[in-house]
Amino acid sequence: VTAGDTVVVVGCGGLGTAAIQGAKVAGAKNIVAIDPSEFKRESAMEFGATHTAPSMEEAMELVGGLTEGVQADSVILTPSVLTGDLIAPAQFLTRKGGTVVATAVAPAAQMDVQLNLFMFSMMNQELKGCLFGSTGRRINFSLTPRAQRSWLDCVCQFSLHQNIKIFMPPLTAPAGPDLFFPRGGELSSKNDDTTF
Repeated sequence: VTAGDTVVVVGCGGLGTAAIQGAKVAGAKNIVAIDPSEFKRESAMEFGATHTAPSMEEAMELVGGLTEGVQADSVILTPSVLTGDLIAPAQFLTRKGGTVVATAVAPAAQMDVQLNLFMFSMMNQELKGCLFGSTGRRINFSLTPRAQRSWLDCVCQFSLHQNIKIFMPPLTAPAGPDLFFPRGGELSSKNDDTTF
């Protein structure tokens, strides 16, 4: 996701909410949250979504209108259970050269996927699997000072539930690549953690 993108997030539970926040931090112009639960759609708006819809079918017209018919740059599938019948509708929400990201647990024995092969090849679409944001959670998690400020600004901008606490090293900690992992992969800071 890059600045100015249109992003669709299908499923607004914990993982979907994180995808919405990530899209917001990345600077997405339009973030469409899709979930059948009205409560989750309302919560998605609080976490950074710009629009909502109860289903992918109902989002088609909305996304088409937002993008003048081009469709979304990325569709991120985060339902509680990923099933093969979700891929084809996600493709129709995705622009030419766009990406469908599957980042949810699917039944291990599931082999059938509905995929429009014409759209897949002629529209040059990508289908990606994703785990931990496609990063090595121990290797790639060191945030630059700019990324830390961006993440903190995003978190502080949204009204979080009272029971959620964000733990982050103090902003007075030394900046640079050794901020989070100075000893080869262990999360540490010389000072106590600060709760925001």
